[in-house]
Amino acid sequence: MVSSRLWGKFAIVCAVILPLVGGFSLSAHAVGQIVGTYKISLEVLMPKDNAAFKAGDNVHVTVKSSGFTGVKVTAKDAATGRQEEVTASLVKTEGTGALAPKMWNALWPSSGKKPGTYVFTVTGLGGSRETPIAKSVTISVVQPSGPARITFKEPAAGRLVKPGDTLNVAVTATGVDRVEFSVRDMQTGAEKNRPSAHLTGSNEYRTSWSAEGQKQGNYQIIARGLGADEKKLAEESVNIRVFVDPPEVSGASYLTPGEVPPLTGIPKEKALVWLEKSGVKVGSITYQSTPDQRLWGKVIRQSISSGTKTAGPISITVGQK
Repeated sequence: MVSSRLWGKFAIVCAVILPLVGGFSLSAHAVGQIVGTYKISLEVLMPKDNAAFKAGDNVHVTVKSSGFTGVKVTAKDAATGRQEEVTASLVKTEGTGALAPKMWNALWPSSGKKPGTYVFTVTGLGGSRETPIAKSVTISVVQPSGPARITFKEPAAGRLVKPGDTLNVAVTATGVDRVEFSVRDMQTGAEKNRPSAHLTGSNEYRTSWSAEGQKQGNYQIIARGLGADEKKLAEESVNIRVFVDPPEVSGASYLTPGEVPPLTGIPKEKALVWLEKSGVKVGSITYQSTPDQRLWGKVIRQSISSGTKTAGPISITVGQK
């Protein structure tokens, strides 16, 4: 049985210990407040907004955070909306506590990705949950071959098309996801799309266009290279001319194939027909002012003399007001 004296000493000891325990509890809570005073911030250091990467490159994402326990990094294809999460690794911590400033790295391989626009979004994490704070940057992935480019294989510029003719159109294209064709009526400005076919295993795209029912005049064949996000990356065109009622070609019976005909003094359109019948290609047509009205619309100069055996190209100069 414990004496009253011993119970008194035990009570005194408990009275001393309890305040010490309470003091320790308050001290830990204060330390938590200090850890929680880090400024909340989120910054994407790399990649820079609107940066471009070649297909196959690795895109390094570097993030600086403060006031977060972690970060979540996602990459979204702007064209399809498809999104994937990219694993972020902690590089270093500046300070103590779970919310101290940190540096993070994530690696996104662009190998196998289509050329186009991609959006990287970084979201701060608090514990196991996402926070409303997020930062985004936009990049583009381009073909390794370099800038987008389109080159016409056919038709040649200045090609003459007769009623009922079907014009074959072919281009080569690099740095684009697909090619869109259209034909513009230069007299009215109206433009109509044409179907596009990609030659499998190549960079060649084709279409066709019929002059049947078209009015006489100038037309423009247009090829536009588009990215995966449907943005235009490149455009090229060639001008052709449709003759619904070809001009009279009197005097052409003596033309010799492969020989330059005499063009000076005849109307431009008749000269073009003569050249086509002779198999001589047209290089360029320039116009020169002349006070002599009789020469308006007629050839006043040709770069290759008549009678010359050649396939061209030949350049002609036409008089104008």
